Amino acid sequence: KINGSEESLDALEMTACKFAELFNFLAPIAWEMKDASRFKLHYRAYELIRKEFPDLPAQYVITVIGKVSSSVKSAKTKQKQRNLENTFRAKKGKKLLKEVSCPKMKKSSVIVLDARLASLAETKAKITTTRGRFSYDLEIYPYVENLWPTRRSGCEVMKINGQWYLSVGFDISESSQVSDSRVLGLDRGVNNMVVGSDNKFH
Repeated sequence: KINGSEESLDALEMTACKFAELFNFLAPIAWEMKDASRFKLHYRAYELIRKEFPDLPAQYVITVIGKVSSSVKSAKTKQKQRNLENTFRAKKGKKLLKEVSCPKMKKSSVIVLDARLASLAETKAKITTTRGRFSYDLEIYPYVENLWPTRRSGCEVMKINGQWYLSVGFDISESSQVSDSRVLGLDRGVNNMVVGSDNKFH
């Protein structure tokens, strides 16, 4: 959990709004591109973005480009899968699945951060926002405390039910993984909705 002063939390709110605004500005451009890779999208739209969003830190522009690129590529992959599924459905006279639309951020609740935008310590996080850099208190869950030294440099900030959270990836070797039967890993798929680390398919 992320806690901070009213000013610093308002800064997160404002940054999330700008992040979503830029995402929704850039996504249609990427959607029309044949190859929406991060590099090609950066080359295609960076100067246009700087004109439209002059006050947004350049590093945020880069992280939004990465987020849009991955979202659009994921959506187009999903469309290809639906096209294949619809081929079978058409042969069997079944109702066709809807077309996948261009990704859009409906809520201003996610901010993608890299190592330049956020520095993480044991109980503190310093995050660059559109209103400057602020320090936040971190309330880390006990299970995560053991993994904290293996955290990656990038992270996401997200708002869930009015509370801000920090989402962090970890690089954990098999030898250091905690053996706990109460922990279950879930992999969401296409052919199977969910596959658990207990090897059960759903």
